[in-house]
Amino acid sequence: MIDLTPLSFSAVLLLLGLLGYVLVSQLIGFVAKSTRKKRNKFPPKIPIHLPNHSDAYFLVEPGGIITYSNPTVRDMFHLNGEKANLEVIAADIKPNESFFALCTREGKARFNLGDRLIEGKSYAIPYNSNEAMLVSFRGLDFEDLASGRTPSSAPQLSQLTRKKELHTVDRDEPIDNYFGIKDNGHNSMVLNQELEKRVQDRTQQLRLEHQRTETLLRIMTELSSSLDFERILHRTLEVLNEVIGASHATCMVLQPGNKKLRHLATVGYSNPLPPGGMPSALNINQGLVGWVLSNRQSVLIDDVLEDNRWIQLPNSWYHHRSAIGAPIIIGDQLLGVLLLYYPEVGKFSEEQLDLIQAAANQMAVAIKNAELYHLTRDQKEELRALLNNQRVETSRSRSILEAIADGVLVTDQHGEITLFNQSAERMLELKRAEVIGRSIEHFSGLFSGVALAWMDTINTWMQDPHSFNPMNTFSEQVSLDNGNVLSVNLAPVMNNNEFYGTVSVFRDITHLIEVDRLKSEFVATVSHELRTPMTSIKGYVDILLMGVAGDLSEQQMRFLSVVQQNTERLTILVNDLLDLSRIEAGQVNLSFEPLDLRELIDGVMEEINRLTVAENKTMQFNIELPLNLPRIKGDPERIRQILINLLGNAFHYTPSNGMVNLKAHRVGEEIQVDIKDNGVGIPPKEQGRIFDRFYRGENHMVIATAGTGLGLSIVAKLINMHHGRIWVQSSGIEGDGSTFSFTLPVYDFSRHAIRMSKDYAENTNR
Repeated sequence: MIDLTPLSFSAVLLLLGLLGYVLVSQLIGFVAKSTRKKRNKFPPKIPIHLPNHSDAYFLVEPGGIITYSNPTVRDMFHLNGEKANLEVIAADIKPNESFFALCTREGKARFNLGDRLIEGKSYAIPYNSNEAMLVSFRGLDFEDLASGRTPSSAPQLSQLTRKKELHTVDRDEPIDNYFGIKDNGHNSMVLNQELEKRVQDRTQQLRLEHQRTETLLRIMTELSSSLDFERILHRTLEVLNEVIGASHATCMVLQPGNKKLRHLATVGYSNPLPPGGMPSALNINQGLVGWVLSNRQSVLIDDVLEDNRWIQLPNSWYHHRSAIGAPIIIGDQLLGVLLLYYPEVGKFSEEQLDLIQAAANQMAVAIKNAELYHLTRDQKEELRALLNNQRVETSRSRSILEAIADGVLVTDQHGEITLFNQSAERMLELKRAEVIGRSIEHFSGLFSGVALAWMDTINTWMQDPHSFNPMNTFSEQVSLDNGNVLSVNLAPVMNNNEFYGTVSVFRDITHLIEVDRLKSEFVATVSHELRTPMTSIKGYVDILLMGVAGDLSEQQMRFLSVVQQNTERLTILVNDLLDLSRIEAGQVNLSFEPLDLRELIDGVMEEINRLTVAENKTMQFNIELPLNLPRIKGDPERIRQILINLLGNAFHYTPSNGMVNLKAHRVGEEIQVDIKDNGVGIPPKEQGRIFDRFYRGENHMVIATAGTGLGLSIVAKLINMHHGRIWVQSSGIEGDGSTFSFTLPVYDFSRHAIRMSKDYAENTNR
């Protein structure tokens, strides 16, 4: 009688075979691991390698990988040196479904290999800290066939032919005896039933996995449907409630700087949350929520009333018994907690806990994306507001610049003109279209001699913005070809030590120059007219004081002395006015020559010493000059006038027994002279006006000292005519004094020699 059990087993495996060989080979490891029963214990050392055994056998690891095959296998299946694998071996076996089943679990089966009948057995053995299947094959002898257990697909051969063919194989002891494996006695029917049961279990697992995947897909769809995370969190909780069967659910998030969490979404509660959520009743370190946050672990509680982590809130309308929850985490950042409840005990399962944790992970991504979106949106709005404000301010500034009477020329950090207002167009007689976008160097010819210093200053600031000194501003007068006179004030545009360009402001001072010229001419005329009578007055007063006109009483002598002093003051004033008028009118010509500064200072000090004797005022003068100090280029009389004025001021505005120090040193191609005293000093607010005409300070010593307020103005103009600079430093504290510093150019003998040689050559050619 033919046994049909292998046929039913083959039929089941044939249905599974429709899934394909790849799926079967992937299930080998899973089925072998999840369905194994009690195995026979093997000795510690298992003799796997039996190359001379008549049985064909090979070792299959989880995943369908053949680790070892003996020579009999290679001969039986005609591998001819090809590496053994399940697909090659199964190619000649009928039915191969039974063969694949034999490779996945313990059992036995019969196959047709060409025109031969073979019997296969499989055993689970420990191998490499894992479990492998040992599969053996043996040809059937005549007695085995007599039992009638022949597959329906076996070739129809005579018993004599079978017996002759099968007895040609040398028989050894069965391979399982070498491993101490006893036949478990499972027949094919048991194998079929167990396999069907495992298929049903696996089908159920796949169904649950499909349901879990479908739920996560719905959650991801809800979370990605909007960036309003309060709404999408509420929809996500509804989906979880529907799938898991919870009665209440809540999502709470952490708030920076706050000890309480905030409920952002709830489901199942009668009172809806207000916009923006509602703070929780417990702190972040209290109750079940605090445990989940501190441990960063999901939680499953069958009965919260039996759990010491649960805190029952007073006056609560809801009586929760089962609870399940998970932390909402992205990376290392903890965002909040997801919790679901049910009013009965033991509602939730471990499979649902995995689903809750997966949903919490997706919620964390959605919350983070929403936060980033809101942050980006807020920053975008702020940037838009800033741009609008900047646009308004730029428009307002441009309107102001267009409306002012002064001409404005703005360049960028590369020296290209970016702004040229209407007043500048009118003053410089240039069209804006001809100027905007062009380099400032293209228009340097407009400013004649001033252009060189102007361009040098701009180039210096472009190359080294840190060289800008607020105390040394650029301010010049420009005479245009049309006769107009403009004042040019240049300043850099800087922010946080970064150079953005320059601003040049032009002001038409033609009228002021003309008024100043007329005033200077008037002052010069008046001064000249006053000079003649003052000379006569001074002369007659001197004659009277000498007694030529007769003896004078003491009172007459005192009156004449007052007249003499004021006459001298008036004479000094007239002379200063004449000098200033001549300088401003350009009528003073300088005679430049190499000068020894030491000789000039010695001559000036003789006059200062006579002044100290005349006024009976003790003063200490210290002169420090280096021996190798080069000669300066200047007019000797005007340099002497500069030194007398500055040293005289130091003498007059320093109390008795004071000290005046004069130092000189070379700085590049200039000689810098510093005159420092410890007198009354100059307040900072007055330092910007001390070089103005007729300006005098308000200190008591200044008021008590005779003066016209023209001395420093004349000194500044004379130093400027020598191509030098003058400045003052003073704290304004009485006793600290002041330091007046000025520079004069070093005399260049090489240039003088070249000029002399040219003059000599010209005179010779004549």
